[in-house]
Amino acid sequence: MLQFLGTATGGAWSDLSAGTVATIQSLADESADFDVASLDGLACFEIDFLDASSGVVSGVGVDCLAADDQGDGLIVGAHSFFILPGGAFVANGMTSVRPFFPGVGDAGGEYTHMTGSVPGGDEDNIIAATGQFEDVGAIRVSGVMNLSEIGSGVAVFNCLWQADVAIAKGA
Repeated sequence: MLQFLGTATGGAWSDLSAGTVATIQSLADESADFDVASLDGLACFEIDFLDASSGVVSGVGVDCLAADDQGDGLIVGAHSFFILPGGAFVANGMTSVRPFFPGVGDAGGEYTHMTGSVPGGDEDNIIAATGQFEDVGAIRVSGVMNLSEIGSGVAVFNCLWQADVAIAKGA
């Protein structure tokens, strides 16, 4: 279980830290199913990943998002990157983002929206991997966000990611 926890500023994927951009490019170079061109026009947020049980920083996460406002919530297309010491992988999927009812489950107003996505059945939403990881498996997310400053490119994340990713033989 990994956790996005903190504030991130969104921008083009090519504006992320140099190491993150290089990792994203290497994922694209090793996969027929992922191309960096698919990130053009998306808002990408880079944040440290924490081990959810210990709170220790274990890598870097990036969410590249395209939101479609549905009036009472958002449908968000996402490329989610998991950059860890043993390699990296990226998942692609759709996520629901809905506003909280004020005062109900929003940590006293600290968060404005809840988000979640669970892949169905045998769905494999990991589309590229490097290092010890294989591009086979699924990611699910459940969390809360503060999107009150999203118009300025700022989002606050508190999202838990459950990764069921294959480890390469011999790794």
